[in-house]
Amino acid sequence: MLKHCDGHTIYAPKTFTDIGVPDKLVKSWTSIHESDGTSKGSITSEGRIVEKLEGVYGLSVLTNLTTLLNVDDKSCFAMGRGTLARQYITAIHEQVVVKEKR
Repeated sequence: MLKHCDGHTIYAPKTFTDIGVPDKLVKSWTSIHESDGTSKGSITSEGRIVEKLEGVYGLSVLTNLTTLLNVDDKSCFAMGRGTLARQYITAIHEQVVVKEKR
C-alpha cells in the first residue's frame, strides 16, 4: 500500500479497497481536493486541469498511518511533498515492518 503514497497523487478510493484496505478506512481518507490555480496547486485528471477531484491523497494516508500505528515521525520534516512522503514511508518501514521481522 505504501507504494501508492508518493506525496503528489490523488487516488481513486478503489485503488486502496482493491488491495484490501477496509472500506471504512478508505472512506475516512477520501475527500474533495480543490485546485488553487497555481502551477503546483492545480489538480489534473486525464491530462486536464480540474476544479476539484474526490479521492485519497497519498500523503494524507501516510500521516494517518503514522498516527494509527504510533510511529515516531520526528524525522519527517521535509518541505517537498515527495521527500516528505519518502520520509514517512521510511519511518513506517523502520518502526513497524522491521520490528515485526525481529
